Amino acid sequence: MPSEPSPINDQDLEKILNTRVSGTPQPNPKMITDRIVKAYYLTKESGQDKFLLGEQEISIIGKTLDELQSESRAKDRQLMALITAQKIFELIRLRILNDVVTIVKTKHELVTSDNPVKFRGENRNQRPIPMDPTNTLSIPIDKNHLLQLRPWGHELDRTMLGRMSEFSFVSALTAECNNQFQYGQTGRFLLGTETGIKNFQPDLSGETFKKLLREKCRFLL
Repeated sequence: MPSEPSPINDQDLEKILNTRVSGTPQPNPKMITDRIVKAYYLTKESGQDKFLLGEQEISIIGKTLDELQSESRAKDRQLMALITAQKIFELIRLRILNDVVTIVKTKHELVTSDNPVKFRGENRNQRPIPMDPTNTLSIPIDKNHLLQLRPWGHELDRTMLGRMSEFSFVSALTAECNNQFQYGQTGRFLLGTETGIKNFQPDLSGETFKKLLREKCRFLL
């Protein structure tokens, strides 16, 4: 008699779906489908009419393998939507508790786009994860101002509105980072003043940014 199929517990299923939201490496996306295929044929061979997937009892009566796989994918989507919603609500709660609203003024012109929100991680050496509550969120609100949410509530009074003015090379670097990001993330439209759009040059190689950094280093020396 064939051995009983190994069940998938709720923790494993949540981990599989959770990684799609958190941005960490995903396990083989075919894992659940493969388990269902094996469980289906083992159940058929053993003369049974149901098997366990985690704590859920799956009946195969009157169902083809394709129908079971389709049902599984639909449940995966529902669970993923629920986990995503839970993470979003938790992220909102944490950001309300810890964010400081900051206005950054630049001397150099900013452009924006139809996909304008930029996020930056605290650790510059790691790729930021969208759901990380320690990210700095930034959006241009006019040609010389950025609205930012910064995770400084543990150090500053989060009920106060922070203001920063950037000049010289720092202003140029801030504008260049924002403008290249806006260009890279745009869906259809890059937006700005006539002067701002005319002066903007795409820098796919990053050479402009490197040049600004070199000039800043020479200035500091």
